[in-house]
Amino acid sequence: MIGVADGIDGVVQRLVPHVDRLRRRTVHRRRLARALDPVPAILAGLPADRVGDPGGWVLSRRLWSATGIAIAVAGPANEDARVVVKIASDDHAAAALASSRMRLERLAGDERLSDWSALLPRVLDHGRVDDAEYLVETAMPGVPAQRLLRHPAARARLLPAAAASIAQLHRRTRAPHLVDERSLTEWVDGPVDSLVASVGPSALEPDAVDLLERLRKALRSRLAGRRVYVGWIHGDYWPGNLLASADGATVTGIVDWDQADPAGLPTHDALHLVLYSRRLLAQREFGDVVVGFLGGDPLDHIERASLDIALDPTDPEELRLGAILAWLRHVATFAPVPGHGTSRRWVRRNIVTVLRAVDGPMAGAGEGRWL
Repeated sequence: MIGVADGIDGVVQRLVPHVDRLRRRTVHRRRLARALDPVPAILAGLPADRVGDPGGWVLSRRLWSATGIAIAVAGPANEDARVVVKIASDDHAAAALASSRMRLERLAGDERLSDWSALLPRVLDHGRVDDAEYLVETAMPGVPAQRLLRHPAARARLLPAAAASIAQLHRRTRAPHLVDERSLTEWVDGPVDSLVASVGPSALEPDAVDLLERLRKALRSRLAGRRVYVGWIHGDYWPGNLLASADGATVTGIVDWDQADPAGLPTHDALHLVLYSRRLLAQREFGDVVVGFLGGDPLDHIERASLDIALDPTDPEELRLGAILAWLRHVATFAPVPGHGTSRRWVRRNIVTVLRAVDGPMAGAGEGRWL
């Protein structure tokens, strides 16, 4: 017979996870509010000839980025937002802000991108306040594209539009390139070494370090001496970094340029867009989505059309190679960020599972093992 005490204990046990989530959300909000305390002072210091008088402005959105940057969107009440204020919470986030600023300034000054650069935010101010680095950019028009993915008609317009927008960047800046030792160091050795340093051999599980070394050798062998096109890439191209029209047909802004590269592979952006959109729709880890793609999960007609728009004709084996390079770049970027490389679950689902899949036989990848 279950007593009253047992019943109360059961209720308490069921409530504990909900209480924990509420506590974490409260801590999250308070931490964000503290991080954004300097925003009024930052707004007051903006050049009036570029933004007007910010005296009556309100904050329409407050959020944390995945890289530890506190973000506030500000503007006059009941009007479109004017600026985005970003404040770094640690050294890693500060480096991301500095990188984004330098890349935006380079892109804005590139004559090849004159009209296309209207999709980019402009840097209005940057500096240091209360021992934290900050960056202020113009707010881009449109709605966050991530909201549109779950509406089939909007998704059918958004992904091809996003592919076409970034393809303009690739094609206007591309140049032929022979994959040399420097390229291999940047595209392969750097990310592999970063993973080992950020995560640590113990967290990678016994065979993962060996698998990373096997991957390093295989990628070097497959890439060395190839002739490819390189040019500016965004480096973290997914709907969360896009603004679009409400119907998804037009990209109105592309933000967060800290991972941009002036000599990157266009396949990174195109495949990251398609695969990360899959991740959002399926609510799965990125590594699980990559494993499915490498194993032969078919592209739907919208994904295929988007890749056809963004890339020159590419056979399935080349797409798999591009997906592995895009995955490697992605996990190497996020492994040093708190909550990623320190999480055994994130490491297992996003790094180890992909390494084991790449090391084994895969559907559609030909006979034997990929490596």
